[in-house]
Amino acid sequence: MTRTAVVGAGIAGLAAAREVARAGGEVVVFEAGDRVGGRIRTIRRDGFTFDVGAFIYLGSYRESVAMMRELGLDEQMAKVPAYGAMPRHGQLHYLDFAKPRTILATRYLSTREKVRLGRLMVDLARRWRHLNYDTAAGVAAIDTDTVQSWFLRNMDRELLDYVGSVVVRGPWLSDA
Repeated sequence: MTRTAVVGAGIAGLAAAREVARAGGEVVVFEAGDRVGGRIRTIRRDGFTFDVGAFIYLGSYRESVAMMRELGLDEQMAKVPAYGAMPRHGQLHYLDFAKPRTILATRYLSTREKVRLGRLMVDLARRWRHLNYDTAAGVAAIDTDTVQSWFLRNMDRELLDYVGSVVVRGPWLSDA
């Protein structure tokens, strides 16, 4: 029997351990922290629920969602409205991401920024078939740049700061 060590009990480490065990191997998971889950974490305090870290699973993460269901985590999964409050110029701008017209109507972005952002939406629509997580081949062909360098070359600093960086920091906990 093959014995395999998995370092890290985040979602990727746990998925790897599961696959090794499914293949008949013996697996030992090592985790430095005091809990499993990696960057996925929910904290409940004083009647409030805070999802901190990576907590978003988009519809394109079919395999991950299927694994969570297989593991009996259905009760912990929820489809929730996508609302956001974005700070700019000393005030919060509330957005309903399920309704693109709220983004068009908001004062969070200037008219000029909205027009430029439209270019990004057209580019994404053109490449949509490549933007899935079932295989990295299609994404790798177009993912040749950092978010920051792409925005600075194709958009501007404001859109990087108020759209690109915000989108990347949320689900991926990363710098642009």
